Amino acid sequence: MTEPPVHFIFEPWNDPRLLRPQPVVGTWSRTAWLPTLGPSSWLLWTELFSLTANGPATITARDLGERIGVSRKRIHSPLDRLERFGIVNQQNPDHYAVRTAAGPLSPAMLRRRPDRIAGIQADTFGKTHINRHLRSI
Repeated sequence: MTEPPVHFIFEPWNDPRLLRPQPVVGTWSRTAWLPTLGPSSWLLWTELFSLTANGPATITARDLGERIGVSRKRIHSPLDRLERFGIVNQQNPDHYAVRTAAGPLSPAMLRRRPDRIAGIQADTFGKTHINRHLRSI
């Protein structure tokens, strides 16, 4: 028995609170967000960005999975990860808003990246002070 296709609706999300937005497929995104999200989630973000470039778009789970090289059953894992990191926002079941620009990493995410990323983020987004807390033992 064949399962009915799962359809997703994606729409662009231009967050006005994001100061100095960077391109989703740009250097900052590749340098900071790719290692933070992981390859399949970052690649999904770039595909969703392209897909929604001209407005809302509908696509099946199978077609979306084929675009990034995962099965339709595994497409939910990178999508869930994008939601956990605030890259997509679920509006209702199978309907998502997708960030159209890459912003800075949060302080918690930044602490997990090499120190040079904090410097690049400061140069890119104009932050003059990056909080680096030492853990007590």
